[in-house]
Amino acid sequence: MRISAFALSSYGCQKAMLLSIPYTFVSREHFWKFANSPLAAEFLAEPQTIGLPLRGICYGEEGFRHFFFKDAVAGIKDLKGKKIRVSEDPVMTGMVRNLGANPTVVNFTELYSALQTGVTDAAEQPIANYRSNAFQEVAPYLLLDGHTLGAVQLIIADSGWNKLSEQQREWVMEAGKYASQENAKISEAAEKKVLDELRAGGTHVVEVENKAEWVAACQETIKSNTSSQATLYQQIVDLQ
Repeated sequence: MRISAFALSSYGCQKAMLLSIPYTFVSREHFWKFANSPLAAEFLAEPQTIGLPLRGICYGEEGFRHFFFKDAVAGIKDLKGKKIRVSEDPVMTGMVRNLGANPTVVNFTELYSALQTGVTDAAEQPIANYRSNAFQEVAPYLLLDGHTLGAVQLIIADSGWNKLSEQQREWVMEAGKYASQENAKISEAAEKKVLDELRAGGTHVVEVENKAEWVAACQETIKSNTSSQATLYQQIVDLQ
């Protein structure tokens, strides 16, 4: 089963929460340095260490998450006063507030209609999810700020793991390692293809060349959500 870093944190995995802090990963290369490091193994083991009946197998990613809007935007100043869809996620809510916008809780299944009717002005998703849910039809302005990388963890429940022989467990772990390596190879090219198709289809794409202003604006959320694990968080940052 695949699960996001945020979903793991909602189960009490506090280390996993660090992966959803805005502007932590500066590039895909940075993320994969983490995912292939001894530090990642420690994160994969966290569910077991806190008593959850789950165990991590490997990491993957679904691309950086970006904002998209109903109306034209050019930069951070255009977010002021915008209603931006969030889930029940304190990190995301804090980030949206830091950027001068108004966090608006909307169920994901209702997001298309919420954008269509003006319940919300904007939302955020990885590029592939943006296209696969046809959000470009109702929010055709895509702002590539890359605030978080969609880190996912492949996990297996203890109920399934305990039925496996030692040989089968080795095969599962080896398959996870292979899947992770393949994800690293193909994800960026696959995302670029989707982005090219979106541009060709009329989506307005704005590149954020310098993220310094965005990072500075989000310092309150970054610091408040990492202070209890500051050393560990710095280790992730230093892998860049």
